[in-house]
Amino acid sequence: MSIFDKKGMLIFPNPKKHRPICDEEKLLVFTECYCPNGHNLITKNARFNEFDGILLKISKGEKTGQIALSPVYGCELRVAIGIELTEGTQYNLSCPECDAALPIFSKCHCGGDIFALFLDKEVKFDSFIGACNRVGCANSYIQIGKELITSARLEAI
Repeated sequence: MSIFDKKGMLIFPNPKKHRPICDEEKLLVFTECYCPNGHNLITKNARFNEFDGILLKISKGEKTGQIALSPVYGCELRVAIGIELTEGTQYNLSCPECDAALPIFSKCHCGGDIFALFLDKEVKFDSFIGACNRVGCANSYIQIGKELITSARLEAI
C-alpha cells in the first residue's frame, strides 16, 4: 500500500476506521434529531465510520466553536472544531444553523445540565435525547413517551 495518494498527498490511516465503532454488536443510531426550531442536527459533514454525526454550536464565555458527536447512543466519540474542550467544564450548546439554545430539561447528578435534542420537529419533552453539558460526564438517556431508555436498559434489550 502506498503512503501517497494520486495527487502526491501523504495518507494518514485512521485507526478507528478499521475497527467496529464502540465495539458493540447492537447499535442504536440516531438518523434525525432537531433543535427547538426544527433544524435537523444530523450532518454528512461530520462522519463517524459510516454514520452521519450530530453537529452543534458550542460556547463558553467569548470562546465559540462546533462539536460533532457520534450518533451512536452510548458512544462517547466527539470532535471539537475551533474550540478546546476542558474536562469538567460546562458548555452552552445551540443549533449551528439558527443559534437557538438547546433547552435544559433538568439538572444532572454531576451538577451540569441535561440538554435536549428532539427526536422529531415538534418541541415535546416526550420524545428527546438528553445528555449532560459537562465535558467528561457520560450521563445520557432517551425519553420516548413514558419510557426512559438508559444505556443499562439498552444492553438488556
